Amino acid sequence: MENQATRMVINSSGNVGIGTTSPTSRLEIKATSATHQLVSINRPASDTAALYLGNDSASPANGVI
Repeated sequence: MENQATRMVINSSGNVGIGTTSPTSRLEIKATSATHQLVSINRPASDTAALYLGNDSASPANGVI
């Protein structure tokens, strides 16, 4: 099996990290690219997100739900 990089971690405090090996909150997700969409839930048979969490490019300090 190639590319055996760690994808997800659950540390001794119970914090879950995706894209990070040292999560500091209950769920921490870090992207490796400059994407604004970190988590998405897609409609059936569609690539269009029905719900996503992240920042939009117009107001990067505001979370979008």
